[in-house]
Amino acid sequence: MSEPDQPQPLTDPSQWTGPVRPGQAPAPPRDRATTAVIVAAVAVVVTQVPGPLLAHDAQRRWREVDAAGGSPSDVTTLYERAETLGLVVLVVAWFLTCLWLSHARAVVEVRSPDSPHARSRVWVWCGWFVPVVMLWFPYQVVRDVLRVRSHPAAKDDVVSWWWSCLVFLVALRVETSLIPVDDLHSSLSMLVPASAITTVLAVVACVRWLGVVRAIAADQRTLLSSPPR
Repeated sequence: MSEPDQPQPLTDPSQWTGPVRPGQAPAPPRDRATTAVIVAAVAVVVTQVPGPLLAHDAQRRWREVDAAGGSPSDVTTLYERAETLGLVVLVVAWFLTCLWLSHARAVVEVRSPDSPHARSRVWVWCGWFVPVVMLWFPYQVVRDVLRVRSHPAAKDDVVSWWWSCLVFLVALRVETSLIPVDDLHSSLSMLVPASAITTVLAVVACVRWLGVVRAIAADQRTLLSSPPR
């Protein structure tokens, strides 16, 4: 009786599929996953672009309602609806990005086990919204996924992106605080310029982030095409 054929090892990275098991190389990052992260980042910016124009229209409507003896809460403006849509898009972008980063980290852990990670896997997801630690944990997660790159300049991209992202999020929070709830306040006149500043910062942060995404994707291809170390 002939011996059964023995399974052959997968030497071609394009053949790696299925769940990650201990000691097994993860599947390579799919192009559509990276594309989804890029599209999500661009979508965040797109929701910000009409902000200054919508804020100007909202100011006018709120002042008209106030002059008629009403309250800003009596009317829902397109600006407020755009803000809600922007929040939804931001949450979707967070989910897709964390899913993508989790896979990228798994590749690093298997293909380059000597590469250190400052934070455990749970912080890939939780580091973005836990108070205080959100100021630096996400930066460390992204930095460590890129640590194996042969081009140290990529780390500078991570630093510049993270500071751009932080400033954008702070500006977004300031802009939101200017929206009147029950009564008009003197700071309402700052809403339009604040919205314009937030939009510019969103564009800058997005451009820097897309550079980091491309660097991580390139590094993943390099790791998966070379022997584990």
